[in-house]
Amino acid sequence: MFNDYDKMNEEEKDEVLSKVAHMYYNENKTQSEIADYFSTTRFKVSKWIQDARNKNIVEITVHTSNNRNTKLENIFKENFALQNVIILNNQYIPYEDTLRQLGKLGAEYLNRIITPDSIIGVLWGKTVYNVINQISANNSQFMNITALQIVGSVAKDNPILDSPELIKNLAAAYNGKYKFLLAPLYIENDYIREKIIDEPVIKDAIEYGKKANIILTGIGGETCTSLYSNIWGKYMDKCDLENINAVGSIYGRIIDKDGNVCDIDINKKVVGIDMKSILKVRYRIGIVVGKHKTDATIGALKGNLINTLITDTDMAISILKKCNIKFD
Repeated sequence: MFNDYDKMNEEEKDEVLSKVAHMYYNENKTQSEIADYFSTTRFKVSKWIQDARNKNIVEITVHTSNNRNTKLENIFKENFALQNVIILNNQYIPYEDTLRQLGKLGAEYLNRIITPDSIIGVLWGKTVYNVINQISANNSQFMNITALQIVGSVAKDNPILDSPELIKNLAAAYNGKYKFLLAPLYIENDYIREKIIDEPVIKDAIEYGKKANIILTGIGGETCTSLYSNIWGKYMDKCDLENINAVGSIYGRIIDKDGNVCDIDINKKVVGIDMKSILKVRYRIGIVVGKHKTDATIGALKGNLINTLITDTDMAISILKKCNIKFD
């Protein structure tokens, strides 16, 4: 039966994953013992265990004396123009659990600032997904919020990480509404882009997005400037890369080390809210993990592109070292 796992519906798969997780975590069975029970391989059992964690069928929480690094938070408040900073104390925590716990901290923060009339702009990516996923799992508040896209869709390989799916999930978590921006992130042809932006449904979505009082965004690292980037590569050429000092991206724009939007063609092709309007949003929340995004995050901080930072201790230390700020 379990050789047909891939043919099962989602409910049947979840039953299998629950059974496997129970045997592994509660009964302390080895992966070999579980494989024998299901007449399958250890490799498949290992994958099922990981799937159970990814789907929140099982959650692992490492209890520390304090899951926030308040010392580093205070240093960041003293050195950067931040309204709020939340730094996860993630020593000994693997990457996937760091993402999940950052998501929980982000969800708790959003619950504190959200109001029934909130208009929340949502970008894309794993960090934003984990915040919204934690809200969906733990929310007890029901507010008539509006979740929306502030830029067009990136058409990611995994659609659950893209803005349209994320705003639907966020709206559902608060029993609110959502508003799509039915366009791609970039349109290369200037004439076509202007015509599409001028369409009533697109124009209305962009104008409504300018009313946002909260934005949730990730930050793209230096790989976004590569010609091999899934999102940006097709829009950039070698000339672009030779003439800019790009460190990453935010809000669909490629930025330099000081947070300036680079003067390149791709940044003029964005379909969405303009940067001037974005910088007027009261809560600009950047959720970021991964030291390869250090320079991009510093740029976002210097340019005041975010005013709330949610990150982990490893990343925070990397930023402070790069900025020559003492933290010992």
